[in-house]
Amino acid sequence: MSLIGNEPRLIIDFELYKGSEDSSKKDEGELTIAKRLLSRVTKEHKCTIDVVVYDALACNSSCINHCISNKVIPVIHVKDSNIISIKEAKTKINKSNIKEIWQDGKRDCEVTAYEESFYMDEVTDPLRFVKFRKKTKTNKYSQVLLVTSDFNIPLQTLYKMMHMRWDIENSLFNKLKTYSALEHCFIHHPNAIEALLYLMSIATNLTQLFIFRRLSGSEVKLLTQKEIVRLLEKDLYRLKYTRKYIFDTT
Repeated sequence: MSLIGNEPRLIIDFELYKGSEDSSKKDEGELTIAKRLLSRVTKEHKCTIDVVVYDALACNSSCINHCISNKVIPVIHVKDSNIISIKEAKTKINKSNIKEIWQDGKRDCEVTAYEESFYMDEVTDPLRFVKFRKKTKTNKYSQVLLVTSDFNIPLQTLYKMMHMRWDIENSLFNKLKTYSALEHCFIHHPNAIEALLYLMSIATNLTQLFIFRRLSGSEVKLLTQKEIVRLLEKDLYRLKYTRKYIFDTT
């Protein structure tokens, strides 16, 4: 579990897969773990989480009801779905009027937003179905669909949320696997695995906080995080020889 929004990318919490309890199937097992994690975090840290952004795997009544019961707003990506109510909402929104149009300067495209309310099967509360159609300067089209239980979040904010979720997958998780050996199992005892994961999370969070909260200057912004970590290691080695730091955080 991580934060969406501006950097730093911080790890909030995680949940271990329990082979004896969770399904052996990847999709069902992932959702079971995600729901258990959400229940624990909202219970232990009340009023900390307002919104949960998830991929299309969670586009079902079970996950949406779980979020609502934990007083958390679900914002869920929609792809191909066999749910009849989702198919009907897609047909309805394709015929609806435009709600907003704006320019996405970061991705160099024009965004047209549509929205409709609908009821999903086995979900008591009404849901909001949103469609973002993106048009590039070369007239190439793409779209993003999402479902949420909140009708007050601005459309442009929802649009940013979905892109921030993709950024977490592309940046944070990728860096953990590439640079922090997250894919490697150093020891097989469950308690030891959990302890190592907490140490990795703490080290990652401290590094992110130091880079984005303590370092400043145009020179630092040009460096990659991998290069900054290399220079920090060099600084620690040089401490016994000189007190002149590479990075001055005063």
